[in-house]
Amino acid sequence: MVAGSQVNTVPANRARARWYMLLRLALGLGLLVLVGWNVPWRDRLLVTEQGTTVPVAGEIQGSWQATSIGFTVDPAVERTTLPARLQSDLAALGNEQTPTVQCTRRAADSGADGYEWRPGIVRVFAEAEGRTFVLAFGLLLLAIFIGVVRWWRLLAAVGVRAPLWDCTRLTFLGVFFNLVVPGLTGGDVVKAVLVVRENPTKRADAFVSVVVDRALGLFVIVGLTAVAVSLAPETFGDLRTWVVGVFLTLCVAAWAALAAWPRKLLRVDAWLPRLPQGDKLQSLDRAVREYLKHPTTLVIAVLLSIANHVVIALALWALTITLGAATLQYMEVLAAGAIANVVSSVPLAPGGWGVGEAVYGFVYQKLGEPGTAASVGTVGIAVSVSYRLLMTAMGLIGGLFLLTRSTRAATAAARNET
Repeated sequence: MVAGSQVNTVPANRARARWYMLLRLALGLGLLVLVGWNVPWRDRLLVTEQGTTVPVAGEIQGSWQATSIGFTVDPAVERTTLPARLQSDLAALGNEQTPTVQCTRRAADSGADGYEWRPGIVRVFAEAEGRTFVLAFGLLLLAIFIGVVRWWRLLAAVGVRAPLWDCTRLTFLGVFFNLVVPGLTGGDVVKAVLVVRENPTKRADAFVSVVVDRALGLFVIVGLTAVAVSLAPETFGDLRTWVVGVFLTLCVAAWAALAAWPRKLLRVDAWLPRLPQGDKLQSLDRAVREYLKHPTTLVIAVLLSIANHVVIALALWALTITLGAATLQYMEVLAAGAIANVVSSVPLAPGGWGVGEAVYGFVYQKLGEPGTAASVGTVGIAVSVSYRLLMTAMGLIGGLFLLTRSTRAATAAARNET
């Protein structure tokens, strides 16, 4: 009877997994469509007259980041529908077929009439320097290697003697399944199952090393974000309260789960065995608390986590500058990237696509100066797309490991187990 019920449960679980995967794909596509709908694809000139601003389609001549540009009005736009100021400037050019008006950006906070402009996202990418993307790729590669070393040390602390090369291989495979292969199985899950299969005598310790590695990374990135937003409270406004609140909540939760006094007060050791899969939960609990016996390893892991996120923020800052928001400071980019990456790491959409673009655009727009916030928001979306494409390229490196028959077989078995 039990065996039959287990057999019947397997198709039901697979059906739920497929529905969940389809839901994630639909959500990701929906967010991408929403972001794409709101992203300015074409250049626009904003003409302000008597407190009213009218957007005009066309093409920016020169760098959109300059204080003065030429703007060619789209020939399809009827001149009689244009603001009077722009009509007057066009009339001064005569009857040229594709007239280009010379515009100087008005003071954003002056309230005076004048011109502003917004670049389309295609122009934002077109003006970026290609070598900066190579630099960002190298920085992200360094960040991944720092993460590999962190996980390698966490494994060694609990007696799992995995070679550094194996940790590198499994990490890149995890990136591959996180970003390149859409589906229910996340890269961390595949990495965890693989390391458990390769260390059968240390199953709980190997599995928990992945959990602790991810938890430390999350804890540090939220902590760094809390510091960054606290240093610029005027810039981040209400986000500061939320970020600091989340960090304090994580601190309290970690203390309650690991410290002896709150565990005794909450009677964790009494009710944990009564939960479903209580034996396994106790084994995992013991493995997690084993790290408390290695404070030096934990301190090193935290320092490596800080280095990891600092390097990622450097890559994002480089992308931010080359894509056109050179006024943003490093700490602002660190906080913005951390907030966006934490939100997009929630498994709502495959690879975080759609979610990341929406959050990056929102946070970057808050960082923009008056009058240029919308342009900076466009840069934020471009940064998110660039970052995600670079990480996808990194995932393709992980896909190379699947060319070996043994790794391919082990990975297929790991995905079936999850």
